[in-house]
Amino acid sequence: MSKKTTVAVLTLLTLLTGAATARELSSSALGNSGEVYEILSGRYEELFPGGEELPGNSKVLALAVTRGDTSERYLLPGTGSRQPESAASLFYERSRGSLVVLWRSGAADKAELLNVVTFADGSFSEAYEIADPTYASLAPPHMVVTHDRYDIQLSETQWESIERTILHLLWAARDGSGIDVRYSPLIFVEGIYSGWNQVVSLRDTTAGPEAPLAAASEALLSTLDLAASENGQRVVASFVSGLDNKLCVVDVGVLPLELSYLGEEVREGLSGLAASFASEDISSFADNGRLEIVSVGRRHRMHPAFVDYLAEEVVQEILVVGTDFTLSSYDDLVAHLRHFTLETAAPLVTSSANYARTASGSIILEVDVGHLNLGATGPPPLINLRVLRALGAPVIGKGQTHLFASPDGRHVLVSWEDGNGRLSYVENEADGWSEPLSLVLGDRLSSERAYEVLERRVR
Repeated sequence: MSKKTTVAVLTLLTLLTGAATARELSSSALGNSGEVYEILSGRYEELFPGGEELPGNSKVLALAVTRGDTSERYLLPGTGSRQPESAASLFYERSRGSLVVLWRSGAADKAELLNVVTFADGSFSEAYEIADPTYASLAPPHMVVTHDRYDIQLSETQWESIERTILHLLWAARDGSGIDVRYSPLIFVEGIYSGWNQVVSLRDTTAGPEAPLAAASEALLSTLDLAASENGQRVVASFVSGLDNKLCVVDVGVLPLELSYLGEEVREGLSGLAASFASEDISSFADNGRLEIVSVGRRHRMHPAFVDYLAEEVVQEILVVGTDFTLSSYDDLVAHLRHFTLETAAPLVTSSANYARTASGSIILEVDVGHLNLGATGPPPLINLRVLRALGAPVIGKGQTHLFASPDGRHVLVSWEDGNGRLSYVENEADGWSEPLSLVLGDRLSSERAYEVLERRVR
């Protein structure tokens, strides 16, 4: 497929899935009617004078809603337990006029409990508790929110457009092999939490086979960056891997649900072609496979150019690997072709039009939802990872570190405070890293302003 055709398919598929936005979370938000939401923490008797729900000395979290010069406070469901609570964040769903609140319970270095609740029309929804020891972290997680839309088929003639909100979490945690970097997306469908929270080790998933480079400092291993991708539908995670000590920039996202449906229907359709495969006429079987891909793609109203490209790629794959399978291993061939179809489609949906795919390709992870009843929510979601860049970690000084990466992975910057009023940094170059440069902090350039300048240099 030519670059021009690829860009056209990207544009058309983006229109199919709908526009997306992304933003980082905050402890405050602005509502549709000009109201301001804010998370407050303190003792119950201080936040709710005269209240009788909890003992006065209970440490609680409250949601303050300010309209003009009046303000109301609401006690967050479940707050006030003996577990320490922290890292409260929220985001506002403008299309639904509702607020989602997320906060952590439990000591940071022990089993974590994430709490999620929605607030709308003056009341809270059911509160979700996401208990998972893998959320134990060295610092509060980085969080970014993205939105997209997808179409589901209710009948042969009826379709419904569904809004999906994804809360992307990235954090560093210590395990038996050192510092790990973990990612998890929380999905809300039409404002309702989906009920699953797959955790992926980016360190383990992206580590290369090469021998480890010189060990990076613990401060650098626990320094992370998470930002929205170029198209706003995915995120870009940056970190230093403790396994091979490389600084990795990884494009991460939950694939559009159309692709999940496509994969399931491709598997079902190809499973019905066993008799064609048994004829041992690979060319005829490949032609039937082409017809099945075209049928599925058009049934999901995907653009003909996109569908034809997928079908042709599947045909060529069948001609290459088809003779390696027998009728007794036909199910393995079907599974291979389904995964091949998804791997072929994913870069067309996720790649930037001006940044070539890397040699490492993409990784598709199917979420394990076997413990859930998904009869009403469709096929399992698919997490897609793509390594944009992997560099040897830079040698830096001691002090607080920060990491910034551009959405396409081309430009990476690492900074550290050296303790003498200077903010030093290095940037990636063609043959490695630049010589350290420094910004002098003081009245003319505050620390906050200096970090803003560094971030704008790469994003």
